[in-house]
Amino acid sequence: TGTFNAISDSRLKKNIQGVTPVLPLLMQLNPTYYQFNWQQPNEQRQIGLLAQEAYQLFPELVSYNKEKDLYKMNYAGFSTVAIKAIQEQQLMIENQQKQIEELKALVTQLLKQQKNQP
Repeated sequence: TGTFNAISDSRLKKNIQGVTPVLPLLMQLNPTYYQFNWQQPNEQRQIGLLAQEAYQLFPELVSYNKEKDLYKMNYAGFSTVAIKAIQEQQLMIENQQKQIEELKALVTQLLKQQKNQP
């Protein structure tokens, strides 16, 4: 079917904790284009993150194999991080919208007061 499903049943989990704010951390990530060392210059470039850099910010999403001296990324895990960042941004948008509405009301009130002055 081409789909990937991971076990995520809450009954199989323990020590469940909410994710702390991630947006400041995400802003520090450096998405890059690259080619693997074994690729030829004319082969398609890749897009992604450098595991050593991502480890500094999201160690839960990077693994290291000592025997092979190789870092690996859990790119699927970044979808959860992205969801959290979208939630954080949405809260900011809603707060900004509230401030805009309050400022519009204040401007309207001030314009009415100015109009009523002799």
